[in-house]
Amino acid sequence: MKILLLDIETSLHKVYTFTLFKAYIPPKQIIEPTKVLCWAAKWLGEKKVHFSDCRDEDYINKIYKMVDEADGIIHYNGKSFDMKHLNREFLLRRLPPPSSYTNIDLLTTMRQNFKMASNKLEWVSVQLGYEGKIQHRGIQLWIDCQEKNDPKAWNEMKRYNVRDVTEMEPIYHDLLPWIKGHPNMGHYVTGDIVCSNCGSERVKKDGWERRTIVPYQRYRCLDCHKPLRGRKKVKRDENDEKLPQPSTV
Repeated sequence: MKILLLDIETSLHKVYTFTLFKAYIPPKQIIEPTKVLCWAAKWLGEKKVHFSDCRDEDYINKIYKMVDEADGIIHYNGKSFDMKHLNREFLLRRLPPPSSYTNIDLLTTMRQNFKMASNKLEWVSVQLGYEGKIQHRGIQLWIDCQEKNDPKAWNEMKRYNVRDVTEMEPIYHDLLPWIKGHPNMGHYVTGDIVCSNCGSERVKKDGWERRTIVPYQRYRCLDCHKPLRGRKKVKRDENDEKLPQPSTV
């Protein structure tokens, strides 16, 4: 299975406005809409981080090819941000939809399972013991890249973009047993019982699932520690614990 870690940065809108305070800006006042400024991506388990920006005319085609190859894409708020911005760029270039993939949005996993003080990547990264995001000069960095095409600013933007991708990889491994709807790694492993999230065959029995009339065998992955449930009622053999009969009312 090919899983891609991905993060993008977008440019600032250029607009006409009568006020410096919060105001509605209609489309006719847009001088230049936002676009994907740059992207960083790496294949899960590989060291090389790919990067490209809008100074390269082929930068969207490059990330399109990677997205098209991916079975799953890891991002942070990417389902509502990164992937939609990329899809717009694909559409504007009349590229067909990339091959189907599964979004693995780590922000969604954080919101579903935990009550952190903040779910922002910067906070979560530090809380889990990692380096955190690179601090930068703020909006001036975007201005220096877009308007001045400053090489130093672009180098800073690249470091910032790449760090977001490299920080996501260890966080992904920490969150792996919590991720719902992860691409089924079992399709890529020949074992009889494997972990659906990491593909490990090191799985042990972990009691019985009895929330329904028909009981199922529960398992636990010994590598990523995800709790699993068998698909079929497992016949009890002599070495298994005695299965309690469900009570009736």
